[in-house]
Amino acid sequence: MSNTNDTVNASGSRIRRWLQRQQLNIVATPNRVDTESNSRLSREAYCLTLHDIHDFELPDEIKKFRKNNNDKDLSIRLHVTFFDFATTSFYGNTYISPEIDLPEEVDDNEDNIWELKQLVYFSSTKNSNKCYAIMEVVGTTFDKSSTSQRDYSLAWSAIPLFNHRNMRDMDEVVHEDLFEEDFEPCRMFAGTPRSLMFYGDKWKSMAPPLSFKKRNACKVMFSMHTCLNILKAQHLLPDDFAFGPKTSVSFKEITV
Repeated sequence: MSNTNDTVNASGSRIRRWLQRQQLNIVATPNRVDTESNSRLSREAYCLTLHDIHDFELPDEIKKFRKNNNDKDLSIRLHVTFFDFATTSFYGNTYISPEIDLPEEVDDNEDNIWELKQLVYFSSTKNSNKCYAIMEVVGTTFDKSSTSQRDYSLAWSAIPLFNHRNMRDMDEVVHEDLFEEDFEPCRMFAGTPRSLMFYGDKWKSMAPPLSFKKRNACKVMFSMHTCLNILKAQHLLPDDFAFGPKTSVSFKEITV
């Protein structure tokens, strides 16, 4: 029993340290201890395209808030960070997208497609199939009566980074206008992605499904490509620093 408690306490401590670092926008990359640590490649740059989410439904609490408040008091953003299953560690910074439009309310029988069209750039020396991008849908509410703000984790997905069929496409790709067949689906879950620290290899069966009518169908469509233009600025960016097209990057932000 004590071994289990020690493991949980150690993981909890690692989560707290990572959260402190990501709030300061510090890139923290763990040391790899598996056999792939000896297979590091030269640095390459990538663009992760988050195209849309299919069959997503806002939680009842958010629906109620939306009904009783102005739309401007409810905002939705995507949080993207990286997770290495070999070390059970989050790494890099946390990219927070600009505010995205709320999904339209549709009938249960319709295929609800929530457009994201978000681009996330980064460079890395990794190419392990154990490295994932963790995309979290975060809702923020502002209560005028109490002047309080709350953040909700609405859903999340663990997106495999380095086994996309077109990842090694070295042509000049227009990431904003990809073909529909270029995208792959990835299942979405409920709760918080921080739980990945405790799930281990059984995370797909342990992560709670979305408690919606279409929970088995909810998925994010994504694509992953190399992005040669980013390499021109690689001297300004550390490895595994995620950023968007409108991210303002300063030397203070990227100093580690």
